[in-house]
Amino acid sequence: IAMNYLKDPKFKNNILLATYIILLTFIFINIKFIGGFLFRLLGVLTPFLIAMGVAFVLNIPMRALEEKILKRLIKKERFKGLIRPISLITTIVVVFGVIISIIVYVVPQLVESSSTLVKNADTYARSLEELMNNYFNSTELLNFIGKKILNAGEDLVKLVGTVTGNALTSILDITVSLTSVVFNVLMGLIIAIYILLSKERLSLQSKKVLYAYVNKEKADNFTKTVSFSSGEF
Repeated sequence: IAMNYLKDPKFKNNILLATYIILLTFIFINIKFIGGFLFRLLGVLTPFLIAMGVAFVLNIPMRALEEKILKRLIKKERFKGLIRPISLITTIVVVFGVIISIIVYVVPQLVESSSTLVKNADTYARSLEELMNNYFNSTELLNFIGKKILNAGEDLVKLVGTVTGNALTSILDITVSLTSVVFNVLMGLIIAIYILLSKERLSLQSKKVLYAYVNKEKADNFTKTVSFSSGEF
């Protein structure tokens, strides 16, 4: 009888449903602990996520440079080991050069726009004054606006005091955050370089692990999908 219950699809579905409810209840009860754990885990995995993104982006121009140019130019066997490092270094230089060029072009444009806005500030102020003179001739209304401006000024002074009091804490937080970002980016770049230089060996090791722990049919489908994506990109 027990074996019949175990073979019954409804019994299996009930077991799965009960397991799902238990896990969901556990998650809701320990939501703070699980959220903190996931946040810390994300912090640990951040360099690796950055590395995968950088490696994916750099691999496209690197592979094109390696297969379509350098392999045709470098024919001697003793120099073929230099094809991958040369391709990677060239790709990094070109990509970062493009990024820096964009920054160098965009930043001056923003500075120029800000300078233009500052230069025309007097003109805007005079236009606003004329508008107020034309449409707000009432003395009571002007007094009311003046009081509002004074109150806003007082609130602004209080706000400046509060901001100044918290400035050191904010600067420290920003410094720590910036240091963490720089560290994650540098680690991600180093890991990405390692992945790109050893991608064939890492791919072979990943396949061995995949076929060791996953059903062969599912592993075949996964490798075909990855190969198709790699060919497309």
